[in-house]
Amino acid sequence: MMKQKSVIHYQLTLCCLVIVLAALTLLLKPYITAWLTPLWLYQLFFFFCINLIIYHLTQKKMQGDAAKFANFYMILTVTKLVLFLSIILIYAFSFPEDAKRFIISFLGYYICFMVFNIINFVKMKKNG
Repeated sequence: MMKQKSVIHYQLTLCCLVIVLAALTLLLKPYITAWLTPLWLYQLFFFFCINLIIYHLTQKKMQGDAAKFANFYMILTVTKLVLFLSIILIYAFSFPEDAKRFIISFLGYYICFMVFNIINFVKMKKNG
């Protein structure tokens, strides 16, 4: 029951983050057009999905051995970074005219979600 509450809490908090980021992006859009890709909404959705998947995978592995969890988490982090870098490179080579804006938008959202994940990970570890 407690685990289910934490999963629902995470999902709601993640949804709130996406809504806040979308609202901020729309609000600042006239001022940040030079740095904002037209695909910003898809980037937000992508980060939302990736974070849900990673959260559920991490939740399952946290109940087991701490050493196995550390290995799993490192492999997951490296895999995630390789995936993100691959997406950035493929897009940059496919659409060079939008590459700069895509990369800046992607990294901006990445930083926001990374901070969100670190805060949630610390809370998860503190709560057991």
